[in-house]
Amino acid sequence: YSVCIVPSLWCEHPVTTVGLGDTMTAAVFLRELERCQ
Repeated sequence: YSVCIVPSLWCEHPVTTVGLGDTMTAAVFLRELERCQ
């Protein structure tokens, strides 16, 4: 198994969360590429 931990900040009233899902998807994709090599 591979575990990827991404630090994040907790905010009671976030102004914007655009791109957070894209960042997580890119991080998982990068880990998969690293694992395949």
